[in-house]
Amino acid sequence: MLPKRSCCKRPKLSARRQIGNNVIALATIFKYDDPLPQRKIHDAMMRLHNLKISPATILGLTRRAADAILRKIRRATILYVDGIISI
Repeated sequence: MLPKRSCCKRPKLSARRQIGNNVIALATIFKYDDPLPQRKIHDAMMRLHNLKISPATILGLTRRAADAILRKIRRATILYVDGIISI
């Protein structure tokens, strides 16, 4: 006779976690202000805040932030652009 299988009583966890704006901003600052690769950003997030975010997710977060910034720039009625152009 086979042993009886036990059923897991834990609630089902959602596959997608919500990542807040502060984490997105921090990843973007690490990427562009402190030019770090995704692996180093992953290590820093893990060390500083115990956040387990994959390097691919960090890439997606920085792209999401860049898209949001570009949308704001494109919707702006007045843009100030520095006149330094190197040809």
